[in-house]
Amino acid sequence: MAREGPITRLLEVTGLGELFDLYPRVRAATAEHPVVAVFVLTHAQAARRDELEETPVCRVLVQPLSARDLRRELMGGLKHILTESRLIKLPPV
Repeated sequence: MAREGPITRLLEVTGLGELFDLYPRVRAATAEHPVVAVFVLTHAQAARRDELEETPVCRVLVQPLSARDLRRELMGGLKHILTESRLIKLPPV
């Protein structure tokens, strides 16, 4: 990733196999790069949510969700990236 500044990714996967294959790779990428990842699970996938270890920048949400819910997670992740990198100090979300 040759871009400067934080990058946000919203990921929605339909199959549990795909989710459990993709999630660890994305979570590892968020540890190495200024990326926020938000996975949105269906109600049927929600039973296995606890198996996905979240971080401040790699989040898991369950449908239904509001735009406000999504915004809160994205802004929280971006705030974490910016404050951890000491680029900026932001007030609480």
